[in-house]
Amino acid sequence: MADELETKAADEAALSGMAGLLADVKAELSAQFQTFAALRDEASRRSQPDLPEAEAKLVKADLKAAVDALNIIVRTLEKVDQLARQIAADRAELALSPDNRAAHDALLERVNMLIAARVEEALMARLAARTGSPGEGSGGADAAGPLPEMA
Repeated sequence: MADELETKAADEAALSGMAGLLADVKAELSAQFQTFAALRDEASRRSQPDLPEAEAKLVKADLKAAVDALNIIVRTLEKVDQLARQIAADRAELALSPDNRAAHDALLERVNMLIAARVEEALMARLAARTGSPGEGSGGADAAGPLPEMA
């Protein structure tokens, strides 16, 4: 049990560390995005139809480099967001302690049992309605016994 708690604490610490790192990366990427957006805007302002050919090529190369960098930053930010969502899901999974997990599983089993009982009751009622005799056939609507009470 102690090993399990230590593992859970280590996992939570690792997730917290990763979340912090992702936040730092996101902040840095946002700053880089602003920088490259400014470079792109500057290159767009410098681009004019009467520029000498050599300078026009440099402006065009600057503009393309800035746009490419912005595209890479956007894709990286999307990956960072995806990782952040995964960390949130992992934290939620870790939050389910073994006791909570057992209670959750028991509740699911109980719900499934209640659903099965209701389905069987409905099927028996349909069978009785078709045959016209609730007491015949496979025992009528009451053959399954009473429905379980909800806790």
